[in-house]
Amino acid sequence: MKKIILSFVMLFSMSNCLFAQEVQEPDFIGDAFLVQDQTTVPLDKEYARFKKGISWKHNSWNALSLYIDGKAANCRTKEGTVNIIVKAADNNSDPMSIIIIYKLKAKKRRAVTLSADNSDQLFHSSKTFTKDMMKFTGKRYGTSSYLLTTNLEAGEYAIMVKNPNNVDEKSAVVSCIGIDK
Repeated sequence: MKKIILSFVMLFSMSNCLFAQEVQEPDFIGDAFLVQDQTTVPLDKEYARFKKGISWKHNSWNALSLYIDGKAANCRTKEGTVNIIVKAADNNSDPMSIIIIYKLKAKKRRAVTLSADNSDQLFHSSKTFTKDMMKFTGKRYGTSSYLLTTNLEAGEYAIMVKNPNNVDEKSAVVSCIGIDK
């Protein structure tokens, strides 16, 4: 009888160890994983381009926009609460100061206007747009990552991590995800 009880105790403790195993961190700064039911799916890594130019919508001759080729991300999930692990240089900063989740407009390509300079017009000024930046909560995860929790509606999104090692300011690598209804 003692052997049977001991066997159950050992089996129970081993099963707890298997389920308590943590999800791995991404390998590189800027990489992101979608977390679903203790499994991870890597988000699409895409090259994003910054472009300055005319924005008729914002009445600006000098608007800064971010563009990503393709209409949609391959990595997709349902709308609602989304958990994402994002690798940063370290996890000592407030994640909202170094990680940005942008909602993109998707037509022939995905894009978001980051800022517009209207300072050459009377009664106008330069402004940075925050309406396409999604709010999230973040907490430390592993040695240099963050676990982000956000509520996303249907659409296309890009996650950008400010990387102190990035020397090219004309392009960036972003992680992309699509949200379906």
